[in-house]
Amino acid sequence: MLVFNLFQDSVLGVSTRPEKWVGAKGKGIRGWIGINTAFNRTLCWAAGFAVLFPIVIIVAHLFCRFVDEPSIRLAKRIEARVFSSPDVVLVQEMKSQERVKNTRLA
Repeated sequence: MLVFNLFQDSVLGVSTRPEKWVGAKGKGIRGWIGINTAFNRTLCWAAGFAVLFPIVIIVAHLFCRFVDEPSIRLAKRIEARVFSSPDVVLVQEMKSQERVKNTRLA
């Protein structure tokens, strides 16, 4: 919702306000289409949805990729260290050290 609120005013804009701008056009989608009739409001809503929906999806994907997934991996590592037996942790560390040695040799 935060992303939508950030971009909403710049994309949708404002409609004409006769009391302030006599004969002037508004800005954004509301200024181009207008909101005088029900059809114009619906068209304005659909155009705003078409513009803002991909932006929200992209930001949600980036958040999931760079914030959510690393925090889940960190929580799993902490859980594995806290709730597993010392032998399992030792074996995991030995395997990771062997992988590092193998990548250095390759």
